[in-house]
Amino acid sequence: MGPRTAPAMRAPALAVAGLTSRLDCVAIAALGVVAIFSVLGCHDLDEIVLPNAGCSARQINVGGTCVAAPESCIDAPPTCGPAGRDNCCAYDLIDTVKDADPRLIHRSWDRTNVGTQLEQPIMGWQAQGQAKAYVSPFYLDRYEVTVGRFRRLYVQWETWLKSFPKDEQGRHYAVRPWDDTWKNPELIAMSNLDFRNALLACPAGAGQKVVAALEDQSGRSDNLPMTCLNWYEAYLFCMSDNARLPTESEWNYAAAGGSEQRPFPWSRDRETIGAEYANVGPVNEVRLFEVGSFPRGVGRYGQYDLAGNAIEFVIDRCDATGSVCAKYHTDGDLDPIERNAVEAPVARGGSFRFGWASARTAFRQFVGNDLSTGRHADTGMRCARNGR
Repeated sequence: MGPRTAPAMRAPALAVAGLTSRLDCVAIAALGVVAIFSVLGCHDLDEIVLPNAGCSARQINVGGTCVAAPESCIDAPPTCGPAGRDNCCAYDLIDTVKDADPRLIHRSWDRTNVGTQLEQPIMGWQAQGQAKAYVSPFYLDRYEVTVGRFRRLYVQWETWLKSFPKDEQGRHYAVRPWDDTWKNPELIAMSNLDFRNALLACPAGAGQKVVAALEDQSGRSDNLPMTCLNWYEAYLFCMSDNARLPTESEWNYAAAGGSEQRPFPWSRDRETIGAEYANVGPVNEVRLFEVGSFPRGVGRYGQYDLAGNAIEFVIDRCDATGSVCAKYHTDGDLDPIERNAVEAPVARGGSFRFGWASARTAFRQFVGNDLSTGRHADTGMRCARNGR
């Protein structure tokens, strides 16, 4: 599970509002305004430092303000991103109120679509209703959760479970999604040894690579996305960092660029695809790249790898056909979260296992719902936080 390097790429800065030089891009980076890099053409970041802007090793820069770093990144060196100098726990505000249209269409990429996306049929809720939802401002991780971030919880898993999660951890505006009945050995490994064994059972030999990476103190694989977790474990990690999984509405809003309704996170053009944008397959081997390896694929709000690399869990859970995801067909909902009784966890964003049809912002995947069937070599997560 050694780190991989993205294909070499160069993209000249665009002449937008007089910003044409590398120094302009560096100046923007110094302000921490990563979300506008894609607009200004600042994709070639090999020499650009994304600094912590004067924050201490126990803080991160969020929109120009130093805030306490999440637990998983306290005192951790900044090693993520295209230049390898950004904080792996960096997160950005997605201020939906400032959008031209602060609503989300769940079939997110094309209002006039007639039934196919990249020659793949539109499935389930994507073809039904085009219901709109209002999304409150929220923070979203810039990168997928890494092996290095997860290690801190891995080594103290059993101890942490005895006293957490606390009541307010993982709380969303609309509903507190965690349920203490989920804390049972059929869904979550309850000891360090059981957790290690559960990870080792991840298919295609991926579990052995993940455990080896977690137990390798050299840091060689620290910037790879953490995979082979089930939904409960992914959620617990975000809670341990005083965060939560994003709702599907939030994830979709970020990936589609809000009112821009992008077919892919990096583009309004559904034909703009290629190996320089994302780690997309299909391939049969485990092929993960370090997070943030594809600067050409950055989304409107600054997030990397919203398409490809590892598919990402969201809070929402419904039946695997999408036919009883009622929240997705109700127009005008505020911050909808789908919690159907059948409860198949939802994951978004495609991965190295799937082709370009899965990389579109409307693609949706269902994952198993227990200690073993919910564990896959290409399934990871990123965390979200309330923005109000």
